Amino acid sequence: GSDVSKWGVAFGVDGDGNGRIDGADSGDSVQPLFSSPGQPVTSAPDVMFHCEGDGYMILYGTGKFLGETDRSNQDKQTIYGIWDFGGGSTDYLGTWDEGSASLSNLTSVTGETLLEQTVVYADYVNNYYLRVLSDNEANWTLCHNGKDDNNDGSIDDSGECHTHAGWYFDLPLAGERVIEDTMIRNGNLIAITFIPNDSPCSGGGMSIVHEMNACDGSRASTPQFDINNDGKIDDNDVLTITVNGDQVQVPPTGKGYDGQLHPPVIVTMPDKKREMKILSSSAGTTETLFEKAEKLGMFYWRQSN
Repeated sequence: GSDVSKWGVAFGVDGDGNGRIDGADSGDSVQPLFSSPGQPVTSAPDVMFHCEGDGYMILYGTGKFLGETDRSNQDKQTIYGIWDFGGGSTDYLGTWDEGSASLSNLTSVTGETLLEQTVVYADYVNNYYLRVLSDNEANWTLCHNGKDDNNDGSIDDSGECHTHAGWYFDLPLAGERVIEDTMIRNGNLIAITFIPNDSPCSGGGMSIVHEMNACDGSRASTPQFDINNDGKIDDNDVLTITVNGDQVQVPPTGKGYDGQLHPPVIVTMPDKKREMKILSSSAGTTETLFEKAEKLGMFYWRQSN
């Protein structure tokens, strides 16, 4: 709206019934969509439509590197994918308690939680640090308290609940954090994590570039990195690992680089089939990643007679 005095936030309680929640009116109670205490957010999220349901997915990481004391900070940081299903003013997730796997505003209604993804493999291959994430599946069954999923004109909390309201990945290395903006590209989340060097006089440290499924945080189904150094990204860029007692071939989810990397500039190659990601580094170098180009253009159409 053009009238700033009528602006408010999406979630909370409109205490005086004037049609907005802004925290300034008597009785207003402003609520964030989601919070995780002790985890600062200093980089911008990216947003996309939900893959299967209504609303949006907000994808971001936590951590900061703003002062000298941050260099030695080893608090656990996390990459999150949070579902903003955008029903009414009470449809916020609340505070995340990982210990009980609960969200403060949803547990009393339907018991939603966040899907966890974990590292199932991490090691150095061809002098690069590589990690592979799990491929746990989310249950996006739309039946929370803000939706008439049965289309019967009523909302029944006891019969309308979804299991997952988003996903998370706890960063496993000491001091690992996200201080660069996340990016969604061709269905993948590009998230760069950073582990600072101990020395304040060094521009060093290590960055890990992640490309994971943006919908649920799982590992991508196809290779995203050239790990055998042949200049190509193909079916040969996979790792053979053991998962739940079985040997499987999987693409890496994250690849480590020296220095602090910044979000990539993306250049589409002349053949329109490949694109190059160029990442600048605090080490005074650039890193390049070649991938299949993002699919652009018309995917479907509708004609009315």
